[in-house]
Amino acid sequence: MTAFLGKNSCLTWVYDSLSSTYSHMFALPLAHSPRLQAILGKYKLTPVAIWENLHLPGVKTTIQTFIRPFAGVYLIVNLVNGNMYVGSAIASRMANRFHKHLYGGSGSAIVHAAVQKYGLDQFAFIVLGTLPPFTSAEGNAELLDLENFYLQLLTPAYNLARGFYPRPGDRKLGIRMVCSIPLRLRLLWALTILNLVEMLLGHLTGVR
Repeated sequence: MTAFLGKNSCLTWVYDSLSSTYSHMFALPLAHSPRLQAILGKYKLTPVAIWENLHLPGVKTTIQTFIRPFAGVYLIVNLVNGNMYVGSAIASRMANRFHKHLYGGSGSAIVHAAVQKYGLDQFAFIVLGTLPPFTSAEGNAELLDLENFYLQLLTPAYNLARGFYPRPGDRKLGIRMVCSIPLRLRLLWALTILNLVEMLLGHLTGVR
């Protein structure tokens, strides 16, 4: 069984037609945009699945439907500058994380700020690896090990920037962030950190 999410919106998905739980699911190892192809090639990544054009109608719902059963590690890529965010989720939670980071504004504040700055159409969502559903501490440790592997491999800028952005309950520089701070102010703070991180990365790589 082969399904398409649109000619320009994602890869061809291939399913095991005998499975009712999508236990065997993968995307052909091709990426639409040259920028994404270059990133995947640089790090020799062979993702489970790739989506671009996240702004198109229906794409969000389709992605959530497909990734909901899985535990695994995902990657969000800014196609303008190559900055990335790596995250992990247990089974049934990945779809929620996907929504919060890219659409809801209640996930990573840095990713949300980047989406506001560059536009949703300039981002790709990638499933790097999946694990069978688990309920044990051993399974959770395996998931964290997989996430740490990709964090060390990719050193994603948006994960690193989180260290400069206090989250609710954090104490940094004597400031305690609380959930009552208006979203507008949190977004302004995140945008400021995002711009500083991008400026620093541009300086380190010789990009002006």
